[in-house]
Amino acid sequence: MTPPRARRVPAPGTHPAVAKYDYASAYELPAPPTPPIPEWWARAVFEHAPAFAARFIVFGWRGVLGLKLGSPRAPELVAGWPIIAADGGELVMGASSWLLDTQNIVTVTPAKITWITVVRYRRPLGRVVWALAALVHHRAITGLLSRAARSLRW
Repeated sequence: MTPPRARRVPAPGTHPAVAKYDYASAYELPAPPTPPIPEWWARAVFEHAPAFAARFIVFGWRGVLGLKLGSPRAPELVAGWPIIAADGGELVMGASSWLLDTQNIVTVTPAKITWITVVRYRRPLGRVVWALAALVHHRAITGLLSRAARSLRW
């Protein structure tokens, strides 16, 4: 069976993080028969991207958005992103810059994998910069989440 592609969906208004931010987007795909834990999905998306894509993404995070991230090699971080919270079905990573605060939230249920990105603007310029970055973000997350799903046995 061919794994499904991730797709953009409306951000769940019931998620507590969504209400606290200025911007939210969500992506999902049906869960495989035995879905890996949220941290596996986060690492597969951010740490196992093709080399060119990974360099481009890190440039966007650090150079364009100015996010303060840790070492991408630190085992307690996911590609430099601090883990803010983790329980059995959800992982929350967060980072900030002088422009914005952001979180990536990965939720795994028996039915689906959901990736939510939320952004709070710290300055008016943050809204403008994120509007441009979001164009890349939508394509990157759907592609990288789909790529992670293809690495599994379906």
